[in-house]
Amino acid sequence: MNVNEVSKHVRKQEWIERIQQCRSSGLSVRKWCERNAIPTPTYYYWLKRIRNEICDTITQNESVSFMPLIVETNESTSTEAKDISTVAVLVKNDVRIELSNSISKEMLITILDSL
Repeated sequence: MNVNEVSKHVRKQEWIERIQQCRSSGLSVRKWCERNAIPTPTYYYWLKRIRNEICDTITQNESVSFMPLIVETNESTSTEAKDISTVAVLVKNDVRIELSNSISKEMLITILDSL
């Protein structure tokens, strides 16, 4: 690793820490940036850059798993709601998508293709 790469890495780590500080502060991004003398567009630039890097590191070969979920319905639930009480849960990384048993084939294909 050369000096330039080390410098970029250190700067990225500093921004990861700043973003975590902002999120844990309880303040809005605008207020936190004002208090820390950071231009709001700079904050969002680094947030986007770090998010993109994380997304780029996710491998395309990660497995997607389905897990059946049985939803208990109470007696007062309408017939309409009972028709969609069984769902499948699609989980990939931090994304969770719940699918009802009434989902169309086309919609399911669209969702799966987007992952």
